[in-house]
Amino acid sequence: MEIMDLVSVKTHSGCAVVSIMHDLNLAASYCDRVLLMKNGSVRYEGKPTEVYRPEVLQEVFGIDVYIDTDERGVPFVLPRRSRKVAGL
Repeated sequence: MEIMDLVSVKTHSGCAVVSIMHDLNLAASYCDRVLLMKNGSVRYEGKPTEVYRPEVLQEVFGIDVYIDTDERGVPFVLPRRSRKVAGL
């Protein structure tokens, strides 16, 4: 979090930052724009509030999710528990 805060200070002073991360919630908290990729291709691009939708995350990651927003309006993603478990 400290590193993300330091990077955020740099972006507010005019620097551009490109980052690759797999934590959707961390990306939503710190990134102005996100790209979602599947099989090496960009599938969606935009603000987290535009891109983070259950049907989009289902398509890209194959997971059922619940999406809400925090007090700042930043979306956060919670995976729903799968009812189907392989091998059981």
